[in-house]
Amino acid sequence: MWLAHFHAFHLNTKFDGLWPQGSYWHLDTRPDEFNNLPEKSDIKQAANQLNNALKQCDYQTLIHGDAKLANFAANSQGYIRGYDFQYVGAGVGVVDVMYFMTSCLDDSELHKYAQTYLNYYFSQFKNALSHYQPAVNADDVITQWAHLWPVAWADFYRFLLGWSPEHKKINGYMQAQVNNWLASNNS
Repeated sequence: MWLAHFHAFHLNTKFDGLWPQGSYWHLDTRPDEFNNLPEKSDIKQAANQLNNALKQCDYQTLIHGDAKLANFAANSQGYIRGYDFQYVGAGVGVVDVMYFMTSCLDDSELHKYAQTYLNYYFSQFKNALSHYQPAVNADDVITQWAHLWPVAWADFYRFLLGWSPEHKKINGYMQAQVNNWLASNNS
């Protein structure tokens, strides 16, 4: 998997000259969308906590930042190429994985396959990390990133809700991830 190798190769490298935080929807770049959120909404209240959790993870890598299906191509031999690196910068790999899934899976497919695909990503990431950076404890990275899976969904939801509250990517799977994170962080 292209993203797994990209993330493993760039884990904990210097990000000089790139965005300090990758992706186009993170909180620091979207004040208008943040201001559009209802004042007393749970997601608005949690926005800084979500952003900080992603930024403060011990394991940062380069993320593509716009890892949608349209920004990848495969040739007949199965080699993948990534395109459109406008939003590349520091982040956690599950942000790219989450965003990629939103570009090619609908609500029903997410409920059925998201965990399987996430597990596959982590297995590919672990293999790639053993090749590129064998001294890094892959299980520790995966544990931290798996914990941030619902955070990535909730952060993207925060952006979508302030930008386009009727967006088709806001679906039951996303809502379940957001609600699970909110429930576990508001107790």
